[in-house]
Amino acid sequence: MRVPGMVVAVIALCGSLEASADELLSAATKVADCEWAAVDKFDDGHSSLSVLAQRAIAVCTRERFAMRRAAGFSPMDPSLDADERKRPFVPTLSPPG
Repeated sequence: MRVPGMVVAVIALCGSLEASADELLSAATKVADCEWAAVDKFDDGHSSLSVLAQRAIAVCTRERFAMRRAAGFSPMDPSLDADERKRPFVPTLSPPG
């Protein structure tokens, strides 16, 4: 299993985290698992990658906010929302199962 890039960046940028690296990895895994499940659910073979990404982001809000809290960020930070909408949707962990 690879460590998601966001977790690596958070660990590198934040000197004092409210969560351990294991807790951040756990939170990131929950986000990735949720995103994979959302894509599996909504991929009808006709939707664009952008549409699927937006649906996955919307469906996985609770998991993303939990990861932000674990990393010491505000769950309601509009700049993080903008960054997530700009980043390409590339799940960083293998699909569950």
